[in-house]
Amino acid sequence: MVKNVIVYVLFIIALWGGTSYGEETTVSDYVYCNGQTPTLEQAISQVNPNGTVYITNPININSPIYIDKSVKIQSLNKEEYKVSILGTGAFTLSDNISSFTLENIHIKSFQFYKFAIEGKAKEINIINSVLEKASVNIIGGSGYRIAIKDSNIFDSKLEMKANPGKNILILYNNEFSVDSRQYESIIFENTNLEISQNIFSDYTFKIDEGEEIEGNIYNNTFCGVRNITINIQGENLKFYNNKILKESNYGINYSGDYFIDFRNNWWGFKDGPQNIYLGNENIDYSNWALFEDFSRFQGDDYTLEDLKEACNKLGQAIEENWLYNLKEDTVIDKLDLIGITRRVRASYE
Repeated sequence: MVKNVIVYVLFIIALWGGTSYGEETTVSDYVYCNGQTPTLEQAISQVNPNGTVYITNPININSPIYIDKSVKIQSLNKEEYKVSILGTGAFTLSDNISSFTLENIHIKSFQFYKFAIEGKAKEINIINSVLEKASVNIIGGSGYRIAIKDSNIFDSKLEMKANPGKNILILYNNEFSVDSRQYESIIFENTNLEISQNIFSDYTFKIDEGEEIEGNIYNNTFCGVRNITINIQGENLKFYNNKILKESNYGINYSGDYFIDFRNNWWGFKDGPQNIYLGNENIDYSNWALFEDFSRFQGDDYTLEDLKEACNKLGQAIEENWLYNLKEDTVIDKLDLIGITRRVRASYE
């Protein structure tokens, strides 16, 4: 009997002193948030530094939530549990936090010029998420690493105007698009770049003044009527293997004195830039791709195998009884061309 009473008393004490949802209580490395008990702001205050807040319901943010520790915010279903911005923005970052991550989350505003993230953190990650009329603004500070991967950015500005320092921005496998008449832009300043496998549709792409930027911009697709503006010396910036589609009418504006490397891109035509405005003679667009699949470039040498393949595509198989035996001579000369021409002509007679 005494033993049972002791157990009962201990149980009551445990309930009385157990975890509450007060704003100052730290619970564990992860907290589930339904938007009411706890609210998102409470959940963030409760989770341990470097912990994760899981969103389990649609949530409205009436005013920006101040983030003063490293945390990841992740939705269990980004299409059903959207985060809606009803005020000026979603998350304001403290200057002293080391990392902030949004993963599998859909943040939506119903008006332009609202922000998903504003402020500074040494590392910011946006992964497999959707930002809709919800911009990312990083102003001031240095030593940043910002990565946006596998995400969709709609009607949202990305602005990174850092101070000189070891700053890097990584954009990988994202789609940036504009569904309205709003002009949206991606602006980099004092930021090294690694940008690949993205689609930029109707976005102004601006690399602004600041310390000399290094970076690789490759394997991206640009479409829509917008500009690529580069206001730095371009010696250490390489822009290659990108598709600048012929209907885009993109303009390339470069204000530097050194040559900037725009070689090996597909410009929508086999003859190189046609609809594209090139605002500076220092833009080196040579050796452009002749085909959209980048199988051949303007400066490539044609070989004997190329000629054979061309004839095969015309329906004329290569046999041993050539007028001039090309297989014994790897040099393509006039006699070889005459022989091929006769073969092609015969195939149409």
